[in-house]
Amino acid sequence: MDNRSVFNFTAASPRASRRCIWVVALLAAIALSGWARSEGRMSAPAARYPIEAGYYPPTDRIFVGNYQTGTVREFDRSGRPSTDAVFSPGRASDARALRIKVDAARARLWVLDIGEVLLYDIATRRLMRRVPLPGWYMARYNCLPDIALDKSGALFVSNNIMPKLWRVDPDTFEVAQHDIALAVEQTKDAGFSGLAFAPDGNTLYAAIAATGSLWRIDVGTRRAEMVKLPSRLWGACALVNHNDAKGPALSVIIADGFPGAVQHIGLSADGVQGRSLPGDPVAGSSGLLAMKGQTYILSWQSSDRLAMTEVLPKINRTIGAMR
Repeated sequence: MDNRSVFNFTAASPRASRRCIWVVALLAAIALSGWARSEGRMSAPAARYPIEAGYYPPTDRIFVGNYQTGTVREFDRSGRPSTDAVFSPGRASDARALRIKVDAARARLWVLDIGEVLLYDIATRRLMRRVPLPGWYMARYNCLPDIALDKSGALFVSNNIMPKLWRVDPDTFEVAQHDIALAVEQTKDAGFSGLAFAPDGNTLYAAIAATGSLWRIDVGTRRAEMVKLPSRLWGACALVNHNDAKGPALSVIIADGFPGAVQHIGLSADGVQGRSLPGDPVAGSSGLLAMKGQTYILSWQSSDRLAMTEVLPKINRTIGAMR
């Protein structure tokens, strides 16, 4: 057992999450004081857990993270492993690939583990650096914290308990922790479970699963404005930014237990209002992937087979499978 901060808090539904927000806030306070440090396994089986993936355009490859082992494997777009080699943290069984992001401009792969981020060189699969996240912690319930890259290559990391962001400098790897000022006080005790930068690379969208809210964050001023939505996004676990025919939009994984579903939200030009886009939610989703201007869902077909399905512009067209 190590000293990485994890709370074994499992919510059966977003409503249960809302009832337990005060419990989570209390646990966060305990963690900050250094009293509660625990290590444990996610209650969801590996084959049902949200899948993290990233696309690398120079080689037309897809990287898929493994929560149970902390490794990342490489696939081609037909769904076949392109090599037997993996990106490995080189550590015992406590490693976790919670989230991954591909920095194509620098040929790097970022992986969020518990209490740290790992940086790999894509060409060699070499682990370049471990970057500890001081004061970072998470609760174990349906939706994990997330990571996102801005246009400079800086990595932003959330937790899922409090509205905070950790920024990792792309050159020096220095870490800065920022409190995010939310415009609505009653949501200050819930953290971000999904992150996605707008095309400008400066505006960050963040979802809070426990409150069903979506936020537009100015990372320069660290202030956030709630996006007005037609209905709450309870259990919003992941975001992908894309464009539909009318402008900017987001795809959102809704995870009320497993499996989840995908909903599509169109955004106003200023990004402060959202609308539901046509089409029914896509059931059975475990992850989201943006690739070549399209959005895909990732879902388990069996305990060892992963399907990739194009959801925009056409819902439910399966294009491949991964083993």
